[in-house]
Amino acid sequence: MQSSAELVCVTDLNADDAKYYRGFMRKTRMEVWRGLKGSSIDKERGLWLNRDKRIVGPILGVETGDVFFFRMELCVMGLHGQPQAGIDYLSAYQSLNGEPITMSVIVSGGYEDDEDTGREIIYSGHGKLEWGNLELERSMLYGIKVRVIRGIKYDGSVSGKVYVYDGLYRVVNCWFDMGKSGFGVFKFRLVKIENQPSVGCECAGGCVDGYFCAMKGGSSFADKQNGILVKGKAVIVECGPHCRCPVTCRNCVNQKGVRNGLEVFRSRETGWGVRLLDLIQAGAVNSRE
Repeated sequence: MQSSAELVCVTDLNADDAKYYRGFMRKTRMEVWRGLKGSSIDKERGLWLNRDKRIVGPILGVETGDVFFFRMELCVMGLHGQPQAGIDYLSAYQSLNGEPITMSVIVSGGYEDDEDTGREIIYSGHGKLEWGNLELERSMLYGIKVRVIRGIKYDGSVSGKVYVYDGLYRVVNCWFDMGKSGFGVFKFRLVKIENQPSVGCECAGGCVDGYFCAMKGGSSFADKQNGILVKGKAVIVECGPHCRCPVTCRNCVNQKGVRNGLEVFRSRETGWGVRLLDLIQAGAVNSRE
């Protein structure tokens, strides 16, 4: 199925529309997770979204911080249309002015000349102003909003990596430079557009109530003292790999690894179950501190 040349940019939605598209996207992702075996299956089942148009800027129903376990999910959602390449683009023949532009980039820290400070990224390309380099340069010239997806190592994923949508950036500068290996490269500086949610916190000294991570969890942290939950909450949101807080942060517990042994067992009531091999205190968090 060939992509259409129709170019779309999503403007502000009212609350009802935003809620509708958010729910629709979640239902679609559940269907994809149940039967994701390749792009052809998803097309046949009608799950391949935004295939008849190319969207510049935000994707309806996708929010900053959304996590994807497969590259193909990004394609199906219309977030990043390239199953392998790090740059998704609108080709020259699809563009009204006959010039290519970048739609989205995946940043995984795989190139030695790349730099990433959270809200600013130095993205390095090859030594000629063509292909992906040209698309990024044209996006800078026309002020195009570029979607940024971060690839993060994660042992719990089949591919050993997850992909986190980090919102919209602008390419604000490009230059030719000598890379660390002694070869010439083009470098591009991408800066996150203001007034967007952050993926990680900026709490360099440790998180406190009222900061970004606390707000995600409902304005305050679940109290943890020596690994014990003093006050329970329906949902507990912890800091992640893109937060600036130290490993001693009070909001980093579960991600430090399992402390007590677990066992999968046969259950007459539910078929299968999971249980601990050790006794633990009520409210204890099953992770290392």
